[in-house]
Amino acid sequence: MDYLNPIYEWLINLPFYYWIISICFLSLMDSIISPVPPDPLIILSITYFPENIILTIILVTLSSYIGGLISYFLAIKIHQNYKNLINYFVSEEKFKKTNIIFNEKGGILILISSITFIPYKVTAWLSGLMRFKLTTFSIYTLIGRSIRYGAIGILSYIFGDRIRYILETTIKISDYIAYALIALVILYFIFWLLIKKININLK
Repeated sequence: MDYLNPIYEWLINLPFYYWIISICFLSLMDSIISPVPPDPLIILSITYFPENIILTIILVTLSSYIGGLISYFLAIKIHQNYKNLINYFVSEEKFKKTNIIFNEKGGILILISSITFIPYKVTAWLSGLMRFKLTTFSIYTLIGRSIRYGAIGILSYIFGDRIRYILETTIKISDYIAYALIALVILYFIFWLLIKKININLK
């Protein structure tokens, strides 16, 4: 009755290209709109495919950058087509002031959001909306994302055995928890039947 183990075994035995395609897709969408980061899959991938650490880091970084570029140019297009609507919510004067501030300090914001868990997608959209310099946006994004995914990759590589042990132990424990829950449900059902029978006899 080990339900999780077959799924787990199936996942870790998938060819590497399935993993990298999934990770790159998540990384791309994470830079556009998706709330799901690729980090957990990166950790798992490098834990079970440590020989592909460099390739994984490079492809994930590039995927995230491409997603950032898509957000950047979409923001420009939206601003061009819906400028009046945007000015309805934000006056042109405030927009210009924000634009000046962003163009002065936007590079640091891009770098920080590329490394940390501050939503990078928001910064990418803002960069396009504010017409931030594309070359600077690209440089800071590539540096920041390389640092982030590089750090995740290296740590996953170093602690891969421990991560694997924790995962496999957690799956075993989850099986026992599942057995306990099934037992509790059966006991509850038995007690319910007994109480129902007692009430019928009392009537």
